[in-house]
Amino acid sequence: RSSGALPSMAEKQAAALVASGKLDKSKLSEIKGLLKALGQSQSGEKSELNERLLLFVEGAAVCAGVESGSNPASLKIGDLRKELAKRGLPCDTSISTRDELLRSLVDTLKRSTAPTASAGGSATGADEAAGSAVGASKDKDPARDIELAKRVLELAETGEDEAILSLAGLGGISRACTVAAMRKAYLHLSRSIHPDKLGRNFADATKAFQALVGAFERLSQPDVLDDEPRAKNAKGKAASTIARSNANCFKTAMKCPRCKVEWGQACDGVEKYCYNFMMQGVKCFTCSTCLLEFGCMTAVHNCPHCRKDFEYSPADFHRQVTCGNPKCTKEFGFNLFYVPPRVEDDLRAEVKKAAEHRLKVVEGARSRAERAARKAGLSGAGRGGECTATKEEEKAFTRGLVDACPRCGWEPTSKTEAKEENLIEHLKSCTDKKSHAAHLKRKAGESARDEAKAKGRSKQDDAMTEAAFQMMGAQASQMWMLTDAQLDTRCLQLGLRGAGEPAVERTEMLTRLSRHAAAADNSRLLTDGGAGTAPSRRGGKGVQAPSAASLPDNLHSLSLRQLKDVCAAHGFTSKGRSTDAVIKELEARRFSGEDAVLLLE
Repeated sequence: RSSGALPSMAEKQAAALVASGKLDKSKLSEIKGLLKALGQSQSGEKSELNERLLLFVEGAAVCAGVESGSNPASLKIGDLRKELAKRGLPCDTSISTRDELLRSLVDTLKRSTAPTASAGGSATGADEAAGSAVGASKDKDPARDIELAKRVLELAETGEDEAILSLAGLGGISRACTVAAMRKAYLHLSRSIHPDKLGRNFADATKAFQALVGAFERLSQPDVLDDEPRAKNAKGKAASTIARSNANCFKTAMKCPRCKVEWGQACDGVEKYCYNFMMQGVKCFTCSTCLLEFGCMTAVHNCPHCRKDFEYSPADFHRQVTCGNPKCTKEFGFNLFYVPPRVEDDLRAEVKKAAEHRLKVVEGARSRAERAARKAGLSGAGRGGECTATKEEEKAFTRGLVDACPRCGWEPTSKTEAKEENLIEHLKSCTDKKSHAAHLKRKAGESARDEAKAKGRSKQDDAMTEAAFQMMGAQASQMWMLTDAQLDTRCLQLGLRGAGEPAVERTEMLTRLSRHAAAADNSRLLTDGGAGTAPSRRGGKGVQAPSAASLPDNLHSLSLRQLKDVCAAHGFTSKGRSTDAVIKELEARRFSGEDAVLLLE
């Protein structure tokens, strides 16, 4: 409805219901009926439907602020993103839901039409004003972003990490919030105060960004575990205890993302301690109902109090958190079950083997991509762009290598139709633009679903890689198993790469991290490693001697690039030009002063 049109009966009923204050007590069927009459989505929990109806009513009062004069709640997602972008508000649907984006737009429109507040205000008001600058800032006028960066520096001096993330304007951030909520606030703030955006206008932009990164890291870190010594039983043996208390902790429900059946029941055939492995991202498990393999990053997690879904991260496992859902403010933790030492040892070997396999898969995909790029460059396919790709698909279709027509999606249903001459004839007569457009739309939908699944798998792989690194001891010499993104994050956190500095190659990141770890180890030594002192654990300045624990077991199957990454993680640069030469160099350093057992044999 435009700003000049009269409200419909459904709009009047919605406004009256909100004004009466009985929205929360209304029946679900009544809310859904009003939303259907207003052309709004009826999916979600009752609290989400109430918020959606409230947004429509509030949006009707600020129609004049929208370019088309219509209710912001009735805008299509493309038009909504345009309105958000005009005001410098976040408009990324991969980070925030449509209702969250709509709420930020409606609140901004309400503030622009509301009278100016009095000059007197508290520190909380200042933080809220700074938080609104995140949404209202624009690239052409960075003044508000600079004020926000200054506010971050002020709060960093007093150590108010929670207040820094709360500046995002997405609600109060505390240690009880999930890591997902903290990350969302961090991403919103980083868009405004990143040095790439403020570097020319604010000299302390890098310091402000590092303060933001530090606040996020400190808040998202798990609480300190219990380090008390184990009590002894009557026989004098150490009693088996867990690493921390399970007070206010629950074995939370996890559901398969496909069939929504709860995992961890008797029919799944898993031990209690498998809950630890799943929640820490160490392993993936298979659903006994639909046989889908999934992990903690792709599973559906339910709050033990309100039974609603919440976002989970392995970093939450040793923390007390809240689910973040409306009307549920109870904190809870996650049960830590006792794991027998034998199981831990077996799991450690299994995790290392899986990490080495992932490394091999990533290198294989990278090599295939490089070969495809070289082939495309030689054949001139890179100059043809999308047209050349379509011709290649049509050629594959006529030869029976592709089932469906790349233009309209038609598939042959008999051997006669599948003959090459009939397929060529179909392509000649396939000129219906409507069917072409419909097929492109279907393909776009399939691509979007595939990208969402790939994104979930990527998150799960990253979580498993990080968990494997932590389980293996989190030594610098084992960083060869981490991904490029994880290495880059560590370099930023340790100040080994400036926030505005371009990304460096993987081998260089490993070298910097290894040298930093060596300097930290040397600073903790009681002697300098000179004559008459205890020998250093490292083989030289920044060099750590390779060992069976720090080296991958499948050295012979690694590429030259991966072997040099392993050398960089141990603090030295290999001079070998072949895989055999690099392996021999690793052998010489590992068995220095001993009878060498050749890894090549």
